Amino acid sequence: MKKRLLILADLGHLKAFRLLYNAPGLKPKLDLIGSFSTSEASNRMRDKVTDNPGMFRGDASSSSGVRSSGERHNMELEFHRRAIKELAGHINDIVRHEPDLEECLFAATKEIHNQILEQLQPQVRSKIVSHWREDLTRIPNASLVQRVDEWDKQPVEV
Repeated sequence: MKKRLLILADLGHLKAFRLLYNAPGLKPKLDLIGSFSTSEASNRMRDKVTDNPGMFRGDASSSSGVRSSGERHNMELEFHRRAIKELAGHINDIVRHEPDLEECLFAATKEIHNQILEQLQPQVRSKIVSHWREDLTRIPNASLVQRVDEWDKQPVEV
């Protein structure tokens, strides 16, 4: 059997499984080889930013209510971009360090699917033979095995 990986991602989580086949025609077993959470997993702004001393202008009038010298308009967009870059970096590392890997199956939420694929290195992206725009990071392993078995019977290229 081919040596395969299953990689699942959403904006806050990444899971990588090695697919182990006992015999041709049997369903695979999942061996978790990596799990990772980004700072986006908490979705709490207080975990991402701080109000250290010096962050606010001292010359602003307290009666006006304006205390900062500028607003961070694109802060959420920047956190999103960083999380995608971080996820892609972990996927690159996992695939490159897996000996004799022939194929990789990839699933990510539709909001970040293409962005992650664009960030992957070409040699890693070439290993991905099937990919899906679904959030599968939180479903039980038994359901994942069933999904992989169905995908093997009818591969889906998106």
